[in-house]
Amino acid sequence: MSAVTAVAVAGGAVVAAVPAQAVGGVPAAGGSKASAVKPVAGVGASAPWGKATHIATGYFTGGSAGGARHMDMIVRWSDAEVTLYEGSDGKDPKRPFSAEHQLAAPNTAAKKSAWNFVEGITGAGFGNGSDGLVVRWSDGELTQYTHVDKNGFHGEKQLAPANDKAWGHAAQITAGRFTANAQRDDLVVVWDDGQVTLHPDLDANGVKPAAEKTLVPANATWQHAAQVTAGEFTGKKTADLLVRWADGEATLYPGVDTEGLHGETQIRHGKSEWLHAAVVGAGAFVANERPNDVLVRWADGTLSMYPGVDAKGLHGEVAIDG
Repeated sequence: MSAVTAVAVAGGAVVAAVPAQAVGGVPAAGGSKASAVKPVAGVGASAPWGKATHIATGYFTGGSAGGARHMDMIVRWSDAEVTLYEGSDGKDPKRPFSAEHQLAAPNTAAKKSAWNFVEGITGAGFGNGSDGLVVRWSDGELTQYTHVDKNGFHGEKQLAPANDKAWGHAAQITAGRFTANAQRDDLVVVWDDGQVTLHPDLDANGVKPAAEKTLVPANATWQHAAQVTAGEFTGKKTADLLVRWADGEATLYPGVDTEGLHGETQIRHGKSEWLHAAVVGAGAFVANERPNDVLVRWADGTLSMYPGVDAKGLHGEVAIDG
Protein backbone atom coordinates (compact mmCIF):
# COMPACT_ATOMS: atom_id res chain seq x y z
CA MET A 1 0.00 0.00 0.00
CA SER A 2 1.24 3.46 -0.85
CA ALA A 3 1.02 6.71 1.10
CA VAL A 4 -2.50 7.77 2.01
CA THR A 5 -4.43 10.99 1.71
CA ALA A 6 -6.78 12.59 4.20
CA VAL A 7 -10.05 10.77 4.78
CA ALA A 8 -13.44 11.67 6.12
CA VAL A 9 -16.15 9.66 7.83
CA ALA A 10 -19.50 9.60 6.04
CA GLY A 11 -22.49 7.39 6.79
CA GLY A 12 -20.60 4.99 9.02
CA ALA A 13 -17.99 4.09 6.41
CA VAL A 14 -14.59 5.64 5.90
CA VAL A 15 -14.43 7.20 2.46
CA ALA A 16 -11.82 9.25 0.71
CA ALA A 17 -12.32 12.99 0.67
CA VAL A 18 -13.48 14.00 -2.82
CA PRO A 19 -13.81 17.31 -4.62
CA ALA A 20 -17.17 18.99 -4.10
CA GLN A 21 -17.97 18.90 -7.80
CA ALA A 22 -17.69 15.09 -7.79
CA VAL A 23 -20.78 14.76 -5.61
CA GLY A 24 -24.13 15.68 -7.05
CA GLY A 25 -27.32 14.56 -8.67
CA VAL A 26 -28.51 12.72 -5.57
CA PRO A 27 -32.19 13.13 -4.61
CA ALA A 28 -32.70 15.06 -1.40
CA ALA A 29 -34.85 12.34 0.17
CA GLY A 30 -32.86 9.40 1.51
CA GLY A 31 -33.53 5.72 1.15
CA SER A 32 -35.47 3.66 -1.33
CA LYS A 33 -38.90 4.77 -2.51
CA ALA A 34 -40.35 1.25 -2.55
CA SER A 35 -42.13 -0.06 0.51
CA ALA A 36 -42.92 -3.54 -0.75
CA VAL A 37 -42.00 -5.07 -4.10
CA LYS A 38 -41.24 -3.93 -7.63
CA PRO A 39 -41.29 -7.18 -9.63
CA VAL A 40 -40.05 -5.58 -12.85
CA ALA A 41 -36.82 -5.26 -14.74
CA GLY A 42 -34.88 -2.14 -13.90
CA VAL A 43 -35.88 -2.27 -10.25
CA GLY A 44 -32.79 -0.41 -9.07
CA ALA A 45 -32.64 2.16 -11.86
CA SER A 46 -34.25 5.01 -9.92
CA ALA A 47 -32.80 4.22 -6.50
CA PRO A 48 -30.87 7.11 -4.91
CA TRP A 49 -27.62 5.17 -4.67
CA GLY A 50 -25.78 8.17 -3.28
CA LYS A 51 -27.72 7.57 -0.05
CA ALA A 52 -26.58 3.92 0.26
CA THR A 53 -24.21 3.78 3.24
CA HIS A 54 -23.70 0.00 3.54
CA ILE A 55 -24.30 -3.06 1.38
CA ALA A 56 -24.24 -6.78 2.19
CA THR A 57 -24.64 -9.71 -0.17
CA GLY A 58 -25.92 -13.27 0.16
CA TYR A 59 -28.61 -15.75 -0.81
CA PHE A 60 -31.40 -14.29 1.29
CA THR A 61 -34.41 -15.12 -0.91
CA GLY A 62 -33.42 -18.48 -2.35
CA GLY A 63 -30.92 -19.61 -4.90
CA SER A 64 -27.42 -20.97 -4.43
CA ALA A 65 -24.07 -21.03 -6.18
CA GLY A 66 -24.43 -22.58 -9.60
CA GLY A 67 -28.21 -22.19 -9.65
CA ALA A 68 -30.47 -19.98 -11.74
CA ARG A 69 -31.15 -17.40 -9.02
CA HIS A 70 -28.25 -15.08 -8.27
CA MET A 71 -27.22 -13.45 -5.01
CA ASP A 72 -29.28 -10.74 -3.36
CA MET A 73 -28.08 -7.43 -1.93
CA ILE A 74 -29.15 -5.72 1.28
CA VAL A 75 -28.79 -1.93 1.40
CA ARG A 76 -28.83 0.29 4.46
CA TRP A 77 -29.68 3.87 3.49
CA SER A 78 -28.72 7.14 5.15
CA ASP A 79 -32.21 7.53 6.62
CA ALA A 80 -31.84 4.08 8.28
CA GLU A 81 -34.22 2.31 5.91
CA VAL A 82 -33.06 -1.21 5.01
CA THR A 83 -34.05 -2.81 1.72
CA LEU A 84 -33.40 -6.15 0.08
CA TYR A 85 -32.73 -6.34 -3.65
CA GLU A 86 -33.62 -9.79 -4.93
CA GLY A 87 -31.16 -11.32 -7.36
CA SER A 88 -32.32 -11.96 -10.90
CA ASP A 89 -31.97 -15.14 -12.92
CA GLY A 90 -30.43 -13.37 -15.93
CA LYS A 91 -26.79 -12.77 -16.74
CA ASP A 92 -26.95 -9.11 -17.71
CA PRO A 93 -24.58 -7.30 -15.33
CA LYS A 94 -26.49 -4.06 -15.94
CA ARG A 95 -29.63 -5.53 -14.36
CA PRO A 96 -28.68 -7.87 -11.52
CA PHE A 97 -31.88 -7.42 -9.47
CA SER A 98 -35.51 -8.38 -10.08
CA ALA A 99 -37.45 -7.10 -7.05
CA GLU A 100 -37.09 -4.94 -3.96
CA HIS A 101 -38.39 -5.59 -0.42
CA GLN A 102 -38.36 -3.26 2.56
CA LEU A 103 -36.86 -4.91 5.66
CA ALA A 104 -36.82 -1.91 8.01
CA ALA A 105 -38.64 1.40 7.80
CA PRO A 106 -36.72 4.68 7.77
CA ASN A 107 -36.42 7.15 10.61
CA THR A 108 -39.44 9.31 11.33
CA ALA A 109 -39.77 12.61 13.20
CA ALA A 110 -41.17 10.70 16.16
CA LYS A 111 -38.83 7.72 16.25
CA LYS A 112 -35.41 6.70 15.01
CA SER A 113 -35.00 3.21 13.63
CA ALA A 114 -32.58 0.87 15.38
CA TRP A 115 -30.79 0.71 12.03
CA ASN A 116 -29.87 4.37 12.44
CA PHE A 117 -27.04 3.15 14.68
CA VAL A 118 -25.35 0.78 12.23
CA GLU A 119 -21.57 1.07 11.85
CA GLY A 120 -20.95 -2.01 9.70
CA ILE A 121 -22.84 -4.92 8.12
CA THR A 122 -21.72 -8.02 6.26
CA GLY A 123 -23.54 -10.96 4.72
CA ALA A 124 -22.72 -14.40 6.11
CA GLY A 125 -23.85 -17.99 5.52
CA PHE A 126 -24.59 -20.17 8.54
CA GLY A 127 -26.36 -23.07 6.76
CA ASN A 128 -29.82 -24.60 7.20
CA GLY A 129 -31.72 -21.90 5.34
CA SER A 130 -31.23 -18.43 3.96
CA ASP A 131 -28.05 -16.47 4.54
CA GLY A 132 -27.77 -14.00 7.39
CA LEU A 133 -26.08 -10.82 8.55
CA VAL A 134 -23.51 -9.69 11.08
CA VAL A 135 -24.04 -6.12 12.27
CA ARG A 136 -21.75 -3.87 14.27
CA TRP A 137 -23.59 -1.08 16.08
CA SER A 138 -22.37 2.36 17.13
CA ASP A 139 -22.34 1.38 20.82
CA GLY A 140 -19.93 -1.49 20.13
CA GLU A 141 -22.54 -4.26 20.16
CA LEU A 142 -22.08 -7.04 17.59
CA THR A 143 -25.17 -8.95 16.44
CA GLN A 144 -25.70 -12.04 14.31
CA TYR A 145 -28.95 -12.51 12.40
CA THR A 146 -28.70 -16.17 11.46
CA HIS A 147 -31.23 -15.90 8.63
CA VAL A 148 -32.58 -12.97 6.64
CA ASP A 149 -35.32 -13.16 4.02
CA LYS A 150 -37.86 -10.84 2.44
CA ASN A 151 -39.90 -10.97 5.66
CA GLY A 152 -37.12 -9.63 7.85
CA PHE A 153 -34.42 -10.72 10.28
CA HIS A 154 -34.47 -14.03 12.13
CA GLY A 155 -32.40 -15.88 14.72
CA GLU A 156 -30.89 -12.85 16.45
CA LYS A 157 -27.83 -13.63 18.54
CA GLN A 158 -25.69 -11.17 20.46
CA LEU A 159 -22.02 -11.80 19.79
CA ALA A 160 -20.67 -8.88 21.82
CA PRO A 161 -22.65 -6.69 24.24
CA ALA A 162 -23.22 -2.96 24.01
CA ASN A 163 -20.39 -0.82 25.36
CA ASP A 164 -17.95 -3.69 24.93
CA LYS A 165 -14.53 -2.07 25.33
CA ALA A 166 -12.91 -4.21 22.65
CA TRP A 167 -15.55 -4.14 19.89
CA GLY A 168 -15.88 -0.39 20.07
CA HIS A 169 -12.49 -0.38 18.31
CA ALA A 170 -13.56 -2.53 15.34
CA ALA A 171 -13.17 -0.41 12.20
CA GLN A 172 -14.16 -2.84 9.41
CA ILE A 173 -15.87 -6.25 9.31
CA THR A 174 -16.42 -8.77 6.53
CA ALA A 175 -17.53 -12.41 6.57
CA GLY A 176 -16.42 -15.14 4.20
CA ARG A 177 -15.24 -18.72 3.83
CA PHE A 178 -11.82 -18.56 5.47
CA THR A 179 -11.74 -22.07 7.00
CA ALA A 180 -12.08 -25.60 5.63
CA ASN A 181 -15.87 -25.93 5.85
CA ALA A 182 -18.24 -24.70 3.14
CA GLN A 183 -19.96 -21.96 5.14
CA ARG A 184 -19.30 -18.22 4.77
CA ASP A 185 -19.34 -17.89 8.55
CA ASP A 186 -15.83 -16.66 9.36
CA LEU A 187 -15.45 -13.00 10.34
CA VAL A 188 -12.43 -10.86 9.48
CA VAL A 189 -12.08 -7.69 11.56
CA VAL A 190 -9.80 -4.72 10.98
CA TRP A 191 -9.27 -2.82 14.24
CA ASP A 192 -8.56 0.87 14.60
CA ASP A 193 -4.93 0.13 15.57
CA GLY A 194 -4.38 -1.75 12.30
CA GLN A 195 -4.58 -5.24 13.75
CA VAL A 196 -6.47 -7.77 11.59
CA THR A 197 -8.12 -10.79 13.21
CA LEU A 198 -10.11 -13.82 12.06
CA HIS A 199 -13.01 -15.21 14.07
CA PRO A 200 -13.80 -18.65 12.60
CA ASP A 201 -17.15 -20.46 12.67
CA LEU A 202 -19.18 -17.67 14.25
CA ASP A 203 -22.29 -19.78 14.85
CA ALA A 204 -20.31 -22.25 16.97
CA ASN A 205 -17.61 -20.04 18.49
CA GLY A 206 -19.05 -16.53 18.48
CA VAL A 207 -16.20 -14.07 18.94
CA LYS A 208 -14.64 -15.75 21.95
CA PRO A 209 -10.97 -14.80 22.37
CA ALA A 210 -9.99 -18.49 22.51
CA ALA A 211 -11.00 -18.96 18.86
CA GLU A 212 -9.57 -15.68 17.55
CA LYS A 213 -6.63 -15.78 15.14
CA THR A 214 -4.35 -12.81 14.52
CA LEU A 215 -3.75 -12.35 10.78
CA VAL A 216 -1.83 -9.07 11.00
CA PRO A 217 -0.47 -7.52 14.21
CA ALA A 218 -1.22 -3.88 15.03
CA ASN A 219 0.43 -1.58 12.47
CA ALA A 220 0.10 1.81 10.79
CA THR A 221 -0.70 0.50 7.29
CA TRP A 222 -3.98 -1.29 7.97
CA GLN A 223 -5.31 1.74 9.81
CA HIS A 224 -5.90 3.12 6.30
CA ALA A 225 -8.10 0.25 5.06
CA ALA A 226 -11.23 2.14 3.98
CA GLN A 227 -13.26 -0.90 2.88
CA VAL A 228 -12.61 -4.60 3.32
CA THR A 229 -14.66 -7.12 1.33
CA ALA A 230 -14.60 -10.91 1.18
CA GLY A 231 -14.90 -12.64 -2.19
CA GLU A 232 -13.69 -15.68 -4.11
CA PHE A 233 -11.62 -14.22 -6.91
CA THR A 234 -8.46 -16.34 -7.22
CA GLY A 235 -9.67 -19.95 -7.05
CA LYS A 236 -7.96 -20.71 -3.74
CA LYS A 237 -9.36 -23.15 -1.19
CA THR A 238 -10.45 -20.25 1.01
CA ALA A 239 -11.81 -16.79 0.30
CA ASP A 240 -9.84 -13.69 -0.63
CA LEU A 241 -9.89 -10.19 0.81
CA LEU A 242 -10.37 -7.14 -1.39
CA VAL A 243 -9.14 -3.97 0.31
CA ARG A 244 -9.79 -0.43 -0.87
CA TRP A 245 -7.27 1.83 0.79
CA ALA A 246 -7.91 5.46 1.70
CA ASP A 247 -5.54 6.71 -1.03
CA GLY A 248 -7.47 4.93 -3.81
CA GLU A 249 -5.25 1.86 -4.06
CA ALA A 250 -7.04 -1.52 -4.20
CA THR A 251 -5.39 -4.84 -3.42
CA LEU A 252 -6.33 -8.53 -3.34
CA TYR A 253 -5.12 -10.92 -0.65
CA PRO A 254 -5.66 -14.46 -2.00
CA GLY A 255 -6.62 -17.50 0.04
CA VAL A 256 -6.80 -15.94 3.49
CA ASP A 257 -7.00 -18.58 6.23
CA THR A 258 -6.14 -19.14 9.88
CA GLU A 259 -2.44 -18.98 9.00
CA GLY A 260 -2.75 -15.40 7.78
CA LEU A 261 -2.32 -13.54 4.49
CA HIS A 262 -0.58 -15.19 1.53
CA GLY A 263 0.69 -12.55 -0.83
CA GLU A 264 -0.79 -9.37 -2.26
CA THR A 265 -1.89 -8.29 -5.75
CA GLN A 266 -2.42 -4.65 -6.58
CA ILE A 267 -5.46 -4.18 -8.83
CA ARG A 268 -5.65 -0.38 -8.63
CA HIS A 269 -2.78 1.99 -7.91
CA GLY A 270 -2.88 4.80 -5.38
CA LYS A 271 -4.81 7.91 -6.42
CA SER A 272 -6.82 5.85 -8.92
CA GLU A 273 -10.53 6.35 -9.55
CA TRP A 274 -11.10 4.10 -6.53
CA LEU A 275 -10.31 7.14 -4.44
CA HIS A 276 -14.01 7.88 -5.03
CA ALA A 277 -15.35 4.39 -4.19
CA ALA A 278 -17.64 5.08 -1.23
CA VAL A 279 -19.08 1.57 -0.64
CA VAL A 280 -17.66 -1.72 -1.97
CA GLY A 281 -19.13 -5.24 -1.90
CA ALA A 282 -18.72 -8.58 -3.66
CA GLY A 283 -21.26 -11.19 -4.71
CA ALA A 284 -22.33 -13.66 -7.39
CA PHE A 285 -24.49 -11.61 -9.74
CA VAL A 286 -23.56 -12.72 -13.26
CA ALA A 287 -22.22 -16.26 -13.70
CA ASN A 288 -23.41 -17.17 -10.18
CA GLU A 289 -20.67 -19.73 -9.59
CA ARG A 290 -18.84 -17.89 -6.81
CA PRO A 291 -18.85 -14.37 -5.31
CA ASN A 292 -16.41 -12.73 -7.71
CA ASP A 293 -18.42 -9.76 -9.02
CA VAL A 294 -17.57 -6.48 -7.30
CA LEU A 295 -20.17 -3.75 -6.76
CA VAL A 296 -19.07 -0.16 -6.14
CA ARG A 297 -21.22 2.75 -5.02
CA TRP A 298 -19.32 5.83 -6.11
CA ALA A 299 -19.16 9.21 -4.37
CA ASP A 300 -21.18 10.77 -7.22
CA GLY A 301 -24.15 8.52 -6.40
CA THR A 302 -23.77 5.98 -9.21
CA LEU A 303 -23.58 2.19 -8.85
CA SER A 304 -21.45 -0.06 -11.03
CA MET A 305 -20.16 -3.61 -11.23
CA TYR A 306 -16.88 -5.28 -12.15
CA PRO A 307 -17.93 -8.78 -13.27
CA GLY A 308 -15.63 -11.77 -12.93
CA VAL A 309 -12.78 -10.28 -10.90
CA ASP A 310 -9.88 -12.73 -10.74
CA ALA A 311 -6.20 -12.99 -9.84
CA LYS A 312 -5.36 -10.65 -12.72
CA GLY A 313 -7.65 -7.95 -11.36
CA LEU A 314 -10.62 -6.05 -12.76
CA HIS A 315 -11.91 -6.64 -16.29
CA GLY A 316 -14.17 -3.77 -17.26
CA GLU A 317 -16.81 -1.75 -15.44
CA VAL A 318 -20.55 -1.93 -16.09
CA ALA A 319 -22.98 0.75 -14.92
CA ILE A 320 -26.03 -0.67 -13.12
CA ASP A 321 -29.23 0.59 -14.73
CA GLY A 322 -31.67 -1.78 -13.10
